[in-house]
Amino acid sequence: KNDSKPDKRRLVNIQKEGHKRDGFKGKKFLTLKDFTPEEITYMLDLAAEFKDKKKKVFGDKYRGIECSADFEKTSTRTRCAFEVAAHDMGMGTTYLDPTGSQIGK
Repeated sequence: KNDSKPDKRRLVNIQKEGHKRDGFKGKKFLTLKDFTPEEITYMLDLAAEFKDKKKKVFGDKYRGIECSADFEKTSTRTRCAFEVAAHDMGMGTTYLDPTGSQIGK
């Protein structure tokens, strides 16, 4: 795990250069070859900024809480999104699908 903090000077530059984000509107991210090295660096710096802000918002507020995802129909994408979001907020998850539980019976 890399706990190094992003360079604050670069983050300030990102905030001042918000117009750069407009260049990504409608652009598909299929391969890194679709972006310049500067655009890739910008996206990584912006992601680091968002991650830092998210930690400040949630902190340990939800740490230790367990939540369950109960699905009547299996959905890999929804399950993954739910579990990642819960993990990011410090929560643990339990997954219950129709075949492994008594849901709907």
